[in-house]
Order: sequence, then C-alpha cells, then structure tokens
Amino acid sequence: EGDIRVLMSELPPKVIPALARRTGSTAPDVRTMVERAIRQAYAQQDFQSSELDLSAAQFAETSTGLAYLLIPTETVVTFQGKTYRLNAFTLAFQENGTWYLSRVAEGPPLQTLRLAYPEFEAVTFPQGSATVIED
Repeated sequence: EGDIRVLMSELPPKVIPALARRTGSTAPDVRTMVERAIRQAYAQQDFQSSELDLSAAQFAETSTGLAYLLIPTETVVTFQGKTYRLNAFTLAFQENGTWYLSRVAEGPPLQTLRLAYPEFEAVTFPQGSATVIED
C-alpha cells in the first residue's frame, strides 16, 4: 500500500551493511539513501497489481546449502503513460528464522543481493520480461 517504512523493514538484514561497506558510508546514511531512491521510484510509477504464484515456486539450494525459492511474479505498472506487465521472479530465503523476499532482476537489485549474500553469486536466475499492455 505504498508504505515505504514497511518495505524498508523487510529488506534482508545484510543489504544495508553491505552497501555501507561498499560506499564507505554509515548504515543509517545508506538506509536514508535507499529509502529516498525507493520513494522516487514509486513517485514515478503507478503500481496496479503484483501477484506471486506460490504454486509454481521452484525450490533450490546454493552451493553453500542455503535453501531458497524462486517465485514467478507478475506486476502491472503504469510508467510515463504506458502500462506494462512485468514477468519476473521473486527470491525467497530464510535468515535467522525470518523469510525475506528480493527481486532478482538484472542490474542493481541483483548486484546488491549478491554483494550482501555472496552465496548467490553462482546462482543463475531466470530472465524476466516486460510487455506493454496499454498505451
């Protein structure tokens, strides 16, 4: 429902410290920067829907034995006057008894995940796709 604080509280716990180490910043500064970037992204897009298909989730393990799920995810979003259907995958994994979800699209989200969780470096994630459904 657009509550960025909830989204930030659900980030996998190693993400902010890993970004802080990489940038030479403090964890609170990185948290503020990430929150600002998410707010800006949300301001430019209108999310219509998002659906995770748990019945089609694929179970796997990293080479270090970390179990995870890849969940097919369909998101409908309007951006710059066009509506898109985004088909991608959501990664679900547990840390300290808590489940975390992470988008595994190529680019910064995946690079950040691998920075924080090197055990995912050897994992090849399926490609997503974007289709214009309305002009």
